[in-house]
Amino acid sequence: MEREPTYLSETDDVFAFATGRPHTHVFQTTGTGHVDSRSRYEYWTDTQVRHITADRPDAAQRKDFRARITSLATATMEVHYAEMDAFSATRTQRDIRTVPSEELALFFLFEGSLQARQGDYQASSIGPDDFYLYDACRPQRLEFSRSRLIQFDLSRERLNAVCGGRAPAPGAVTDALRRSGLTPMLRLHLRQFPHAYYALSPQEHMVMQSATESLILTVISAALMSDSDATATSLRLAEAGRRYIHLHLDNPEFDIAAMVRHLGCSRAALYRAFKLAGVPVAAYLREQRLQKLHQMLRNPWETRPIAALAPLCGLYDIPNVNQMFRRRFGVSPSHVRQHETKRAVT
Repeated sequence: MEREPTYLSETDDVFAFATGRPHTHVFQTTGTGHVDSRSRYEYWTDTQVRHITADRPDAAQRKDFRARITSLATATMEVHYAEMDAFSATRTQRDIRTVPSEELALFFLFEGSLQARQGDYQASSIGPDDFYLYDACRPQRLEFSRSRLIQFDLSRERLNAVCGGRAPAPGAVTDALRRSGLTPMLRLHLRQFPHAYYALSPQEHMVMQSATESLILTVISAALMSDSDATATSLRLAEAGRRYIHLHLDNPEFDIAAMVRHLGCSRAALYRAFKLAGVPVAAYLREQRLQKLHQMLRNPWETRPIAALAPLCGLYDIPNVNQMFRRRFGVSPSHVRQHETKRAVT
């Protein structure tokens, strides 16, 4: 027989999710309101945070920390709706080795923001109505502002199955869901949790959790698949843009507006394509112009003044050209010319 759920108020004994998942069905609301203000931060981290190391409290957190969380969990699933003050935590490679965990959770922000960093790279800025995939197998740092959010734990096995055998990178999930036409439906569904679950029976809780996980996995899979097609299109656009730049580099009337007209895309699409390819369009254009000037200066038979050669490469501000050239190659344009002239003579 299915056990009745546990309904707890802030003043009752509560299940501490920091210790792991419950063995029975738990449905509870708890928070820091019943704890002395100077102990609230430690109470929150000791009872609600697991597999990630919370920062030491700052002055404001030592003085007071307000948080409230409604949790629904079984031995295999968890979902939490939290309202909390600013909070930061880090999971390092050492944490992963010493406290291994397969935990995956999708965060959905109602209000507030999350600054997330994967190791030393892939920083993400998550805002209201955004999603972030927390993966306990990856080192990361999470910095929440005062926020309202949903945390829905996912089966790694099921996510791997719909994503080609491996859990996707958190940043890829965020970007894909931002672009997917299915995301508004998922947002609408998750927004029901703070209210709808109170009216459900234990059996209905379990059905709702299972259905929600299936919906989340389906939307993530579809979003990533669509995003993959969009990525391929963007990379083709970047390659076409690079070819156009090489063909028109010496055209004094060359500009981005002419480029996007020729390619039949928007300026935003062009910038996005080059960024995805690894180099912003302005940086790529500057590099090609400097490389062309460098090549011309290395030609010992090219005797025209540097001020005359630079515009042929699309470089018109001569003092600025000298600075850019020196930053890129470590020497001045005149030094390159002198060096190549000496080599030709000897």
